[in-house]
Amino acid sequence: MTAIAPKDSRLAVRMSALEKELIERAAAVNNQTVTEFVVSNALDSAKQVLQEQNIFFVSDEHFDWLMDFLDKPDEDNPGLRYLMNYPLKTRS
Repeated sequence: MTAIAPKDSRLAVRMSALEKELIERAAAVNNQTVTEFVVSNALDSAKQVLQEQNIFFVSDEHFDWLMDFLDKPDEDNPGLRYLMNYPLKTRS
């Protein structure tokens, strides 16, 4: 049996009364509390966003090129070195 992590964090959001009512109605239709509804949908959305950052689609032609490229021995690639050392911009 898998242990359930304790729920020890909070997330507060501000929204209009109309937005809150819409969420409450949708939660009721799904037979969920507002918290269950919001957390479930926020997690689904977060997973989707992160998955889209890790998966990309290519044509068969480009796939073959990519596989050939990845199978080649390592060689110095200044452009790749630059890309891999490029500082990420983060929001403050």
